[in-house]
Amino acid sequence: MSWLNTMSSTYAAIGFQPGYSDLLAIIRDAPRESDIDANAGSIAKEYLIAAESLSLRIDQSSDPKNRRAGEGADPNAFVTSPVTIRATIKMPIRASVTGYIDWAFAALWDAALLARWGTATAAMSRIVTNTPSVAVSSGASSFVVDNISDFLAIPTPFQMSILAAAGSGQTSETVLVSGVNKTNRTLTFSSPTAHPHTPNNTILSARITTGSAPVREPAFSLLSLREGLFSPCLVNKITIDADIESGVYVTVEFASLRLWRDKQIDLRTQQKNILTAFSTLPPTRKIDPMLITINPKSANIGNFGLATPQNHPLFAGFQGLDYSSTVTGISITIDNQIQEIYAAHSLSNDPSIRQLENSYPFALVSQGRKISGTLRYKSPIAPFTLMERLAGPSSINGGGIEINYSDFVISLPEIAWSLSTSEGDVKSDQSREIQWTMISENYDEFPELKFS
Repeated sequence: MSWLNTMSSTYAAIGFQPGYSDLLAIIRDAPRESDIDANAGSIAKEYLIAAESLSLRIDQSSDPKNRRAGEGADPNAFVTSPVTIRATIKMPIRASVTGYIDWAFAALWDAALLARWGTATAAMSRIVTNTPSVAVSSGASSFVVDNISDFLAIPTPFQMSILAAAGSGQTSETVLVSGVNKTNRTLTFSSPTAHPHTPNNTILSARITTGSAPVREPAFSLLSLREGLFSPCLVNKITIDADIESGVYVTVEFASLRLWRDKQIDLRTQQKNILTAFSTLPPTRKIDPMLITINPKSANIGNFGLATPQNHPLFAGFQGLDYSSTVTGISITIDNQIQEIYAAHSLSNDPSIRQLENSYPFALVSQGRKISGTLRYKSPIAPFTLMERLAGPSSINGGGIEINYSDFVISLPEIAWSLSTSEGDVKSDQSREIQWTMISENYDEFPELKFS
């Protein structure tokens, strides 16, 4: 039960809140290393998620290694596996009374479109000196660093953050790097530093924003009152399922690199202000599944350019009786197949923290996008219906389809259909289901979402 549903409940109004309440929000802050400190003050009221459920799965186990006879009596041979963080939300698709689709849903759809780029990384290094526990005095015009290669790809000049560790008593600052010398492993600044920096307590970080890049940053932060801050996040899978009985829902699975529990305090402090801002938005309504229409994109009508099934053994049954069929549901699933990458990436000087941070993923990448779905319908007895024509012997209908959800339209340019599967008994109409897959010639092709 989401906070939105709880707030509209009669029991909640008098203090008897059923289940639990939560506050979920998307923060499009392009997070990456050294810059994932999202806070509740960055929440835009349009990006609050009216989720009906949130599930969290964190996978990490301690498993004993296989031991052979004679390897000793010590039974403590455990290995700790890497951490995997996945969260799933389910929410009804809403539209404003003004006619616009829910901002949060539009943002999630856009994030799913861009997720194939994976998470970005920052150029990071440490200062190298003969005395790493002694501060480099202010007024330094260059640093010798241990990882010069990360900075070579960035055109100069570029901004670099000199980040001081928390509790070190030193001050962070930003400098403009005018030169990168690989031979001497030296970064040269346009202006001298304003503060002293101790190498042991300092990390250098620069964000790479040039070159081939997506039009918007795919990574975002997801802030939950119940769970904390997920950051950076990518949309692994998004499914829109429309059913005449249960309604129109979207299920989104996220993959995250980290989970920060301490951000719950920040969100709890800002909760009242956030809800007050949200109350100023126009009222919303759920999309009515009875208003959904499915139209072929092909200019052909009738058999959509397919050969006639008159003599085909799969279609020659009761076609002459002209039974009608009723579509009961259609789903669209976009699976970005996100996978975690693990590497020893911690820059902490504390061995225990270093081991902990290295168990978390270093980056998220896509193994290739798959776009598929199902179409469900009922028919009394007729195998040969409109949906069977869409499937057809050739499996491709010579075009695509448009699914009109009344407030927005999703256009699928080219579809490959399978033959239908069926289920039924003597007490009910038979139900049939057809699976489909979107065909793409380009790696970045994506269903088009348009406002109707």
